[in-house]
Amino acid sequence: MLLGAAIPAEAATPLVPPEKIAPNSTYCNPLNLDYCFRPDRGTGREAADPVIVPFKGDYYLFSSKSAGYWWSSDLISWNLVPSNDNYSYIGDGEHVPNGQPEKDLPVWGYNPAASVVDGALVYSQQCDAFYRFMDPKKGTFERVGDRVPVANDEWIFTDDDGKVYVYAVGFKPVRGIYVTEVNPKDHLKIVRGPEPCMPVGDTQPDDKGFFRIGPAEAGTSVPIANKTGEGALMTKRNGIYHLQISVRCQLPFYCDVAYTSTSPWGPYKYSPANPVAYRPVGFGGGAGNSGTFTDSKGNDWRVVTADTSVFHMFERRVALYPAGSDKDMLYTDTYLGDLPQRGVGGRKAGPGGNLVGWMLLSHKKMATASSVLPDHPLEHAFDENIRTWWSAKTGDKGEWLAVDLGKPCRINAVQVNFAEQDVTAQAKRRSEDELYHQYVMEASDDGKNWKLLFDKSANRQDVPHDYVQLETPVTARHVKLTIIHMAGRGKFALRDLRVFGSGLGKPPAEAMAPVVKRGKDQDAIQAGIEWPAADGATGYVVRWGQAKDQLYHSQDVRDGTRTVVSGLTGGLDYFFVIDSFNDSGVTFGRKVVPCSGGL
Repeated sequence: MLLGAAIPAEAATPLVPPEKIAPNSTYCNPLNLDYCFRPDRGTGREAADPVIVPFKGDYYLFSSKSAGYWWSSDLISWNLVPSNDNYSYIGDGEHVPNGQPEKDLPVWGYNPAASVVDGALVYSQQCDAFYRFMDPKKGTFERVGDRVPVANDEWIFTDDDGKVYVYAVGFKPVRGIYVTEVNPKDHLKIVRGPEPCMPVGDTQPDDKGFFRIGPAEAGTSVPIANKTGEGALMTKRNGIYHLQISVRCQLPFYCDVAYTSTSPWGPYKYSPANPVAYRPVGFGGGAGNSGTFTDSKGNDWRVVTADTSVFHMFERRVALYPAGSDKDMLYTDTYLGDLPQRGVGGRKAGPGGNLVGWMLLSHKKMATASSVLPDHPLEHAFDENIRTWWSAKTGDKGEWLAVDLGKPCRINAVQVNFAEQDVTAQAKRRSEDELYHQYVMEASDDGKNWKLLFDKSANRQDVPHDYVQLETPVTARHVKLTIIHMAGRGKFALRDLRVFGSGLGKPPAEAMAPVVKRGKDQDAIQAGIEWPAADGATGYVVRWGQAKDQLYHSQDVRDGTRTVVSGLTGGLDYFFVIDSFNDSGVTFGRKVVPCSGGL
């Protein structure tokens, strides 16, 4: 199923918001997990380096610094399995078990790894041993093997023939990516290795294997020259081994790059499809240090680290995108990736094939509130920027925020992204921190007479990115959230209140062909794109790839008709097309423009 391919002329039907779909069948990024607070990160939450493993009909999600892990039966609702918290803290996030390592699953470190090995769910974490779960939903486990000598940012990979490999990033002085084969039937003892499969400096002799990430005018371009990277990941498709690493770990252009081989041991060569996961824009930008898996319907997914980086450089979230493979290349479909997505079994072919079709209705709309804290104005709750937020002056019951959508709209879903303004909660999910959100959401035609949209007044869950799909859509112009209880004793604050559905109008006109200007030599890794405004459009999506039917990369633009696309590979030709969108749908472009390799 090719998600990002070009739209043929005869199939260029606009994506129109559906009035109603199956209940509880959608989700929205970032995932609504009860992210843990960090004792050494101020008021910030943290989760990163995620991996999801299908096991016995369910999906298990492990993530860094999470004091536990989650499981789900549908990739929509997640259930926390908390750790026993039997750890003490030293330094900047370091941790040590309190004398009983056999009873303590290591869940406070970075880069968890997990895989199904010989019929069992096996887990490890940076610089630690192997553990096998007896009952992962209850958190029971046993230690089954010692760590391999090189086990930093590792990935446990079970091959088609049952052989098991650990790919890991080496520490000094053994920098590089290393592979180790372990025995799945004998406590994961080492069979061969560790052997370097991507040492430092193993770049190609020309600059086709060189690119930079980030708009040139931002002064953030950086060469991908150090092949140690971070977050080793292995995916095998069509007989090809795709060894992936991550770069730019604290920025929205956090991405994954891949190298391919016909052997698990290498040698690996740079993939021209790079980056294989990339989302430098949007509400929760970034798509690095990822995990890939295949669901029960045979569809590929990529679970990624999304950037926040306000309270600390490692303040991050988890996002989930559809993925796939085409011949010898991987891709991740981040097309309008912050809009509601379908769960297992709802995917369609074409760009944005996993989108529900509900559009964002609340962006840059006028708002009112019960109070406003200085430096956190109302517009920050509707700016599509996870790094800014509106805050009331208190967290008292009765504080409220309301938005005027500008016209009657059909509302299908709402995402409430709470901020941690003056939160005093600490790690370990202490009961005294009262980590739950309670609120009431209302709708109105005139901003005066309100009717209940949904009621979370009895909620006892920590829902920092609460996404609610309405059982029955409602047509209204105004939406109002009234707080009852804030988690962590903080003020009532929202990173964004995001309302989804339909503006009840028509999708915009089709965008015309863009003008693409690409530099030469090292500057060939970037291209300036400009296009004429399309009637009725409030935003656009640039799609590009190395063939007209392989336009797997995308970047949405909500302001203006120009942008800079980065992450191109010098010497390779690309094709570009522009899609247009508004609050009533997406119109896919058909005027594909070629662009030379620039060398």
